[in-house]
Amino acid sequence: MRIALCDDHRETLEGLRSLVAEYAAEHPDLPVETAAFSGGWELLEAVGGQGRFDLYLLDIIMPGLSGIELAERLGAMGPRPYVIFLTTSADYTLDAFSVRAQNYLLKPLERKSLFKALDTARSELAGPPDRPVTIFSAQGSAVVVPLSAIVYAESRNHTVSYHMKDGRVIKSRTVREPFARVVGALLESGCFLQPHQSFAVNMNEIFRLSSQSVDLSGGVRVPVARSRLAAVRAAYIAFLSRRGGAYA
Repeated sequence: MRIALCDDHRETLEGLRSLVAEYAAEHPDLPVETAAFSGGWELLEAVGGQGRFDLYLLDIIMPGLSGIELAERLGAMGPRPYVIFLTTSADYTLDAFSVRAQNYLLKPLERKSLFKALDTARSELAGPPDRPVTIFSAQGSAVVVPLSAIVYAESRNHTVSYHMKDGRVIKSRTVREPFARVVGALLESGCFLQPHQSFAVNMNEIFRLSSQSVDLSGGVRVPVARSRLAAVRAAYIAFLSRRGGAYA
């Protein structure tokens, strides 16, 4: 597991690195590689040159580029990052929620709380067994894909387009049924929600939810219908709670 640590205070950064090393020593079956950064721009440069990390432990209050802004930029660069925020103040919990942080820890860090967060990260990054879904494509074939590979589905002109993580778009055959029925397997999985009558989105790919839109990995923005906003928020919070996130 590749872990990025980012904090502008040297002592805090070294203490965090030491705690993560202790965690790795207690879990010899888990290969852990850490990299420490004193600022957000430095971390972004490393991601651009060396590739993404599995887990990001980010201080929220940093000069130049805050942890919230850093998480937003990481989310726009590809799949939603797994982020644990670190801060001395609980005033930023709503901001952390807006970029879909998986956890939120107060400083000074306690060994027990950090190790618990790392246990959760390890489990969630491994993920549950993926469930397949069958798409009957416009070419007449039945395409079987894992649910986790779908970022979102969109209905237009009696065709449903499934937008995949790898950039592919799989178009369905012409359908006459309601959209919710066509993507019923997605919505029933507990990982997808329907923010608009023509869209279904993978909640694992959300990094920002506002009153008007859902921002997904890769910079995709999906509209939220005003009539669905309350239900969308409730479904997303319930999803976070089931996943054991910071806002459970």
